[in-house]
Amino acid sequence: MQVKKIVFGLALLLAVWVFPATAFAQGPVRVGVYNNKPLSFVDETGTPQGIYIDVLRDVARARNWDIEFIRCEWSGCLAKLEAGDIDILGPVAYSDERAQKYDFTNDPLLVNWGQIYVPPGSSVESFLDLRDKKIAVLENDIHFQRLRDLLRRFSISVEYVEVADYDTVMALIAQEQVDAGLVNRIYGIQHEGLYNVQKSPIVLNPIEIRFAAPKGQNAELLADIDSRLGEMKNDPDSVYYRSLDRWLAGTGTSKLPQWLLWMMSAALVGAVLLLVLTIVLRREVALRTRALRQEVEEHKRTTAALAASEARYRNLVENSPVPIFVHRDGKFVYLNPAAVKMHGVASADEMLGKPLASFLPPAYVPQLKERLAEAASGAQHVRVSETKIQRPDGSVVDVIISAMPVEFAGETAQLVIAQDITDRKQTEAQLQAYAVELERSNRELQDFAYVASHDLQEPLRKIQIFGERLRAKYYDTLDETAQDYLRRMDDAADRMKKLIQDLLEFSRVTTHAQPFAPIDLNEVVAGVLQDLEARIAETDAKISVGNLPTIEAEPTQMRQLFQNLISNAIKFHRTGVPPEVTITARCEFRPDEQREMCRIMVADNGIGFDTKYLDRVFSVFQRLHNRSEYPGTGVGLALCRKIVLRHQGTITAESVPGEGTTFIVMLPMHQHPPISEA
Repeated sequence: MQVKKIVFGLALLLAVWVFPATAFAQGPVRVGVYNNKPLSFVDETGTPQGIYIDVLRDVARARNWDIEFIRCEWSGCLAKLEAGDIDILGPVAYSDERAQKYDFTNDPLLVNWGQIYVPPGSSVESFLDLRDKKIAVLENDIHFQRLRDLLRRFSISVEYVEVADYDTVMALIAQEQVDAGLVNRIYGIQHEGLYNVQKSPIVLNPIEIRFAAPKGQNAELLADIDSRLGEMKNDPDSVYYRSLDRWLAGTGTSKLPQWLLWMMSAALVGAVLLLVLTIVLRREVALRTRALRQEVEEHKRTTAALAASEARYRNLVENSPVPIFVHRDGKFVYLNPAAVKMHGVASADEMLGKPLASFLPPAYVPQLKERLAEAASGAQHVRVSETKIQRPDGSVVDVIISAMPVEFAGETAQLVIAQDITDRKQTEAQLQAYAVELERSNRELQDFAYVASHDLQEPLRKIQIFGERLRAKYYDTLDETAQDYLRRMDDAADRMKKLIQDLLEFSRVTTHAQPFAPIDLNEVVAGVLQDLEARIAETDAKISVGNLPTIEAEPTQMRQLFQNLISNAIKFHRTGVPPEVTITARCEFRPDEQREMCRIMVADNGIGFDTKYLDRVFSVFQRLHNRSEYPGTGVGLALCRKIVLRHQGTITAESVPGEGTTFIVMLPMHQHPPISEA
């Protein structure tokens, strides 16, 4: 009787093992698929393929899911995920910001990073070389976000061309429609041979690729993926490793037919039952032996998986153009070839075991000790800092390093990723020296203009006084030619006086500048219109003013700005057509400025001008019309430009001859500290 109970129990356990219970999904699992080969894509037959698809199909088989694939572009997939229109999306790069919007699996599918590609023969070799370049990027791509943040941090201006997929990025590079393009490294390795492109030394943003679900939804699905993915990673012959081999290395591993597995399972059941019936008394020995065998096999699988993983990562690190090294207790324990080259030694053997301090200028050793103390405290975060490396030949290299804690050879260590910024630092030093010299030169020119204009007033006053005396005492005794000479002298003196006054105003924009304060532009324009009341009435002008904002500015200079713009709009009107001037404003946040900017437009229906002279109208003493037609000194718009630049803004114009002109002024709502104070 006891033997029957034992046999029945073992048979029940084996039946459970052979035919596992499954959790039936409530309806199909909606899975987003976008083009990111080899991770996920749709082939020419319309079938979803890739590493991510293979793993999900294996999870579906193991957990009895019914999968419905939904094809979408990357941005559309993210929108559907956030709206809950799909249940699972992958591959998705994990970040703290995205974790606020979506839920993620705990176990990463892969680790990836961004790679910059360029057309053949390109001179782009560092982040500094990207300045003023056109870069193709995948919209909403996490690598794009990190690149944009990095370049903005170092004030490197670029033009981004956002596209829907990586294929378009590579095509734009190959066609030289852009100067560079950003893709993930796995995609680049698989596709760089299909396009006439060149890999640059620029890589960035190592990230974990995971599966994502709508926030607060489908936790069971994510748990199923984590569980099954863990099982696959522990099995060197699993779908996970076979898919990696298939899509990344182009090789595969054979798989036993399903019927053979069932026959082997059935044979095993019979063998176990026969074993129990014949050697019941040795049951405990058999169970212990089987447990030991399973432990050995598990150990072999784990060892093989670790070896395979280590080989993959070592290959990536060894071939990386980015300097990477590991240190423990302040001493080098590993360097990749790029790090060896950066430190100026022949091989890693010359550095292994040596202290980091021996490769730093003495002034930077205290900073190193502070960083090592912080690392020893167990702080689990990435530390970014700027330092210098002193090579054995005495040369010094400026670098930016990112350090993070890792496990290396079974012990805690620090992984460091470095970037050589020596060229950038030299360029910055040259620019700073140039800026100082330019500021000094401008200051001297402004002082000269102010002193010259001030000193010219005294002899000019004497000319005007003697002219007035001649007119008062001798005008009637002069012949007509002499009277004409006297009139011309008076007119020239008046123009000279006005020119000197305008030059003084121009020099005072910076020499007599007042602090910025909140200014209501509605009140400024109202005051200007009151001053121009006689001129408005004389020309029968119509002035329309929209709702204007309150900004941080200097009141006097804002009044000068609008006085000149409105006066010009009235002065340069068409003969027989009353001037019509419209003043409007619109404020909005500008990501490139990282603040709110106000677009102020002063539009008229006047004579207009050819925009090929646009730069000329903002230069001092430059005129487009004869003085007899339109009086003036040619300083007004130059003064406007100088005022706008002092307020960290821009000014330009759009015009059509005979139809009118619109001056466009961009001013910030709030002022940043001046660059010279940064």
